[in-house]
Amino acid sequence: MELIEETPEKIGPYRVQGQLGQGGMGTVYRAWDTRLDRPVALKKIHPERAENPTARQRFLREAQTAARLNHPALIHVHDIFTTENDDWIVMELIEGEPLDKMIKNGSLAVDQVLALSLDISGGLAAAHAGGVLHRDLKAENVVIATDEHTPFGRAKVLDFGLARSLETDDTSQATITGDGRILGTPRAISPEQANGEEIDARSDLFSLGVLLYEMLTGTSPFLGPGPAETLARICHYEQPPVIDHVPEIPPELSTLVNQLLAKNREGRPESASLVLRTLQRMVDSRRDDAGEPLPPENAGPSAPDAAILEKPFQPRGEHRQLTILGCELTGIALEDPEVLFEVLPAFQRAVQEAVERYEGHLYDVQGHRLVMTFGYPTTHEDNARRAILAGQQIAESVARLEEAPGAGARIGIHSGDTVILQRSNMPDHLTFGETLDIAITLQEEATPGEVAVSPTARALAESRTLKTDLPFVGRRQELNLLSDRMNLAFGGNGQVVLVTGEAGIGKSRLIYELQQKSDLSRIRWVSAQAEPENRHQVFAQVAALLRQLLEVDEDTTQKTQLEELAAVLAENDFAPDETLPIFATLLGLPVADEHKLDLSALRHNALEAIPALIAEMAERHPTVLAIEDLQWVDATTLELIGRIVEQTPSVPLLTLLAGRSVLRAPWRQLTRLQLSPLSAEESTELAEAAGVRDLAVDVVDGIPLFIEAMGRSLAAGEDLGVLQVPRALRDLMSVQLERSGNALDVALAAALLGREFSVWQLLAVTGLDQEELEGGLQTLLSRNVLETIEDGYRFRYELLRRAAQSSLLKEDLELLRPRLEAKAMDDEATILGSTTVYRRTITEKG
Repeated sequence: MELIEETPEKIGPYRVQGQLGQGGMGTVYRAWDTRLDRPVALKKIHPERAENPTARQRFLREAQTAARLNHPALIHVHDIFTTENDDWIVMELIEGEPLDKMIKNGSLAVDQVLALSLDISGGLAAAHAGGVLHRDLKAENVVIATDEHTPFGRAKVLDFGLARSLETDDTSQATITGDGRILGTPRAISPEQANGEEIDARSDLFSLGVLLYEMLTGTSPFLGPGPAETLARICHYEQPPVIDHVPEIPPELSTLVNQLLAKNREGRPESASLVLRTLQRMVDSRRDDAGEPLPPENAGPSAPDAAILEKPFQPRGEHRQLTILGCELTGIALEDPEVLFEVLPAFQRAVQEAVERYEGHLYDVQGHRLVMTFGYPTTHEDNARRAILAGQQIAESVARLEEAPGAGARIGIHSGDTVILQRSNMPDHLTFGETLDIAITLQEEATPGEVAVSPTARALAESRTLKTDLPFVGRRQELNLLSDRMNLAFGGNGQVVLVTGEAGIGKSRLIYELQQKSDLSRIRWVSAQAEPENRHQVFAQVAALLRQLLEVDEDTTQKTQLEELAAVLAENDFAPDETLPIFATLLGLPVADEHKLDLSALRHNALEAIPALIAEMAERHPTVLAIEDLQWVDATTLELIGRIVEQTPSVPLLTLLAGRSVLRAPWRQLTRLQLSPLSAEESTELAEAAGVRDLAVDVVDGIPLFIEAMGRSLAAGEDLGVLQVPRALRDLMSVQLERSGNALDVALAAALLGREFSVWQLLAVTGLDQEELEGGLQTLLSRNVLETIEDGYRFRYELLRRAAQSSLLKEDLELLRPRLEAKAMDDEATILGSTTVYRRTITEKG
């Protein structure tokens, strides 16, 4: 039963005015100091805590530690005293809003984050200079006090209950108790804290990095479904850079956060004082002495005539390819309101769960009829595939609803062009046109429990599947390298190869060709592909790998699967009684109650058992373990791969890993193979084989996927339009453009200037001031949309430029006409060429 503490009227010279809140250690009251006529805060240890000598010692140490420090960003302790039954701390009363509450309402503005970070880092620097580690820095322990001198308030760091002295305290295993419990908040502690290692001041800097990430993005970089997964992510998961979430922030701020979150403390800044100076430089660079934005440095030639540029270009909307899912509940008495009242909540929950898992958007709800979008407001490379998987999950979930026996869902899915109109201070307006009509028609014609998919959506979903009907062009040297590593591995010197490269560059095809030239009768080939929707689900990727490794057929009965599993374990000298519960749980098979494992125990046991099983199987039968799309694995799977890599040298095992170029692999014992684009000659050879003999090689930039998509689109009779962007590539291009954030308008305007352009041409087209434009260009560079050339900028891919241009509405193209023809631009040949493209596009769009 919860204990309710009564509020005392007076404690010594302090008149108690009310309770402010409760924490893990004690209750805090607002009070009035009758001697000094000032408000204070009183903190009393919980009665049940006071009976524990260790807890009481920690409470008193909090006061002693905080009292040693004197900084405006650190809470001030005035006094400590003991009554007959209680210990009390007298502290400064801070009027303000908790930072965690502010973050829950959304990310903070960059200038506010910088201002508050100056306070917090200054407080940390003072604490460290005083020989104190905070060890529990998090949003819940920071209050933003109101201050008439700044619109952002002042940050105050509270709660020194876990603090330790650098001079006298043992800092090893500092936040792990003897029974393995964690003191503090898992999402905010450093990797060395999570591992129970000795810590220093740089541990607080990691926590500061977590806090900055949360302030800038509104999300926590490592928070998982439970403490075990959270700690695993802290130790092994490389968080997406802040600039991925907030493209408009200064790149140097995103870099600082990345440095603070370095797994190895040696990669973090040396001190809080250094962080403070870095943040101060950022603030100074954004303001002059009067607090106004600084003018751009090195302005160069004068900007185009302002009379030509009435206002900055801002597109009214965009064309975007979306996949629409229409869903309708059937099989119940829809005309009976009472039945609907009972069933609809369960039906809508089933739909919402599927939409959330596959990251779609519930666009419209009309009782038992719903419309979902995949590709808006967030787009993915595989929107059609996600929609189909979501539809299948909905159909299966509805068929199992206990509230509606006999109920079913009719589902229709179609992909097509949609217009999105962006309106100031209002939700975007979507015009679906025939895309929605076709999806709803398919839904109405489907039988209950059926997911009806249009040919267009199905073709898009299957476009991600590896195609091998075209010849293998180039990559002979790379293939030979893999063959050599395989021979070394099977000779007893295990090998790990990491193949990286951009999307569509041919990583999967290279691994496929190695498999084709291998003698599969003499080796075991185990392959797994990470799926993006599973990247936050613990063990989802592991289960797929185990299915391949153990060859347990999921289409058989659970009893048969358990028998097959026990047989494989016995064959490899694994005691089934000890290990069967681990592997059965991972595969979703039933386990007796006495053998069930909690998530933490399952994770620990799995990370020990799976590498051991792989090693044992490889000793008996040389093995290739191929794991693709490594950029989408979850933190636990990443740690599992690390365990496998560690043992590879001692077994006849070739571990093949493949992922995007952005992948940050933490392992050292591997061969790195970075794939480059095909040469012009190789691109021409592949284009001829794909049936696009006349394709200009500079359009596809040596990316095999681009060439194959062109050929398949033309073979299928697809109308590519004037700009020749295959439907199968539009979602991939949309993802790249969407990551541009607020700089997307700059990319859209630049797309009309051609593949290459100068900053002065872009100034004339956008109408932006130079500082704002330069900021947008820097964002586009960091997001790999653009690259620099000697005289300006260049789109990284020609097809990306064409995709950006094709997304512009006719109305926006009309607005750009006078800007394209502006005489203020410095390269008339380029401008005239772009104007010709622009006019041709207008004509084609009607």
